[in-house]
Amino acid sequence: MTAAGFYAENSRFRWFLSLCIALSSALCFVLPSGYSYGPALVFLLGFPWLLVKRPALNLNRFDGIMIAALLSCFALNVLVNVIHGASSRYYEEPSRYLLAAGALLAILGFKPRVKFWWLGLIVGASSAGCYALFQVWFNDSERAFGLMNPIQFGNLAILTSGLCLAGLGWAKRQTHGRRWIVALSVAAALGMLASMLSGARGGWLALPAIVLILFFNLRRHLPRRVLYLSAIGALLFLTVLYVIPQTGIQERVNRGAIETAQYLSGKSVGRSVGLRLEMWRSASSLIDEKPVAGWGEEGYIKPMAERIEDLEVRVEVSEFSHVHNDLLDVTVKRGVLGLLALMVIYLVPLVLFCREAVRTKSTQVEAKAFAMSGIILVVSVALFGLTQAFLRHNSGVTLYAFFLVALWGYMRCAQRREVSDACR
Repeated sequence: MTAAGFYAENSRFRWFLSLCIALSSALCFVLPSGYSYGPALVFLLGFPWLLVKRPALNLNRFDGIMIAALLSCFALNVLVNVIHGASSRYYEEPSRYLLAAGALLAILGFKPRVKFWWLGLIVGASSAGCYALFQVWFNDSERAFGLMNPIQFGNLAILTSGLCLAGLGWAKRQTHGRRWIVALSVAAALGMLASMLSGARGGWLALPAIVLILFFNLRRHLPRRVLYLSAIGALLFLTVLYVIPQTGIQERVNRGAIETAQYLSGKSVGRSVGLRLEMWRSASSLIDEKPVAGWGEEGYIKPMAERIEDLEVRVEVSEFSHVHNDLLDVTVKRGVLGLLALMVIYLVPLVLFCREAVRTKSTQVEAKAFAMSGIILVVSVALFGLTQAFLRHNSGVTLYAFFLVALWGYMRCAQRREVSDACR
C-alpha cells in the first residue's frame, strides 16, 4: 500500500488522534485532571493501533536519541526507586516518560493534523484567562488557581501562552492567516493574564526567555514593525496589570522583595520566599551525606526539619512533599542518579530542538514553529523548576513528557512534507 493509500484508509483514526492531542491542552484548565485525558487516549489507543497497522515510521538517528532520552529517564528513576524500596505510587511519575515514548511512535506513524495542535492551545490558554478572571473578579478569590494550586495553574497558563505565540509564523502562511494570528494572539494574552492573576511569581521568570526565543525565531517571518509593536503592547499590558491594585500583582511582587530582604538580614523567614530559601538551605546540607541515590522520597523530611532552628518554620516545612526546586528536590531525594535523569530529559530535547531550529530553512515555517515551541517548552519548564517542583505534580510531568513528543512528532512530520503531502 502506498503512503497516500495508508493515510486515506486511516483518515478517521488520524482525526481521532489529532483530537486527542488537542484535548491535552484544551481540557487542561476546565476539567479536574483534564490534562491527562488526551495523553492517555493517545497511548492506550494510538500505540495498540500502531502495532496492528504497522505504518512505516522512518525513524532517523535523532528520533532514536529522543526515545533513548525518555527511556533513560524512566530507567534511572526506576533504579533509584528500587534502591530505596519505594512504594508503587512513586513509579507513577517516571512511567510518564515510558508512555510518552510509545505515544511518540504513534504520532510519527499516523501523522496527526497540524491545525488541531494550535486549536487546542487556543482553547486552553483562553479558558485559563477566562477562568482566572471569573475567580478573581467575580468570585472574589485572592489568587486565580483554576482546578489546581495557583503556582501550577500560573505556570501552565504562561506555558500555553508562549506556545501560542510560537505559532504566529505558521499562522501567517495559512489560508485564513489573519484569523489564526488574532486567535493565537488573543489566547496568548488571556493566558498571560491568567498567570498574572495567579500570583505565581516564579513562573514570571520564563517571560524574558520566551520573548527572546520568539524574537530570535520570528524576526525573519514577521515585519519588524509587528515585532516591535507586539513587544511594546506586551510591556504596556504587563505594566497596566501591575499598576491596577485589584490584580494583586503589585502586592505579590513587593511582598517577595520584602521577604527576601528580611531573610538575608536574618530578621524573619517569611511566609513564601523566605520559607523557600530556608528549605533550600537545609535540604542542600543533606546532599553530601547520601550523594549517589539520595535520601528517598520521604526519608529526607525529618533530617531536613532537624536542621531548622525555628520551630514554626520546621512544622511548615515538614508539611511539604518537595522542596520547591526541581534540581534540588531530585538531588536530595534521588542523588546523582536522579539529577542525571533530570538533566537527560532537559538537555537532550533542548539540544535536539535547537539543532532543528537552526538547520531548518526559513521557508519551512511549520517545522520552525514546532522546533521553536520545543525550545520554549524545555526552557520554560526548567525555569519553572527553579522555584517550584514543577515535575513533581501530575500536571507538570504529564504535560511536559507529552508535549515533548507531540512537538517532536509534528516537527518531524513537517520536515517530511517536502517528500510527501501525507501530513496535510
